[in-house]
Amino acid sequence: RWVPQIVVEVVSEGGAERDYVEKREEYLRIGVTEYWILDPALRVMRVLQRAGDVWDEVVVPAGAMHRTHLLPGLEVRPEELLGPLEGV
Repeated sequence: RWVPQIVVEVVSEGGAERDYVEKREEYLRIGVTEYWILDPALRVMRVLQRAGDVWDEVVVPAGAMHRTHLLPGLEVRPEELLGPLEGV
């Protein structure tokens, strides 16, 4: 069975429990290597990287850059994926 190496989710209003808890467990169980959680309300990206049977978690704040060895050359800033703040 095919399993993606990277999964990217955007937390929707009312969906935090699903993205932060349920999907985290599900993706670890099926073998995903990295799970990125983009949170528009907090303006951060959480990067979970598989470390055996647990996740290592890094919070990437707006203005910071994330690089992944899974996609060489890709550099991502949370605000590039989240877009501008509303009302700005």
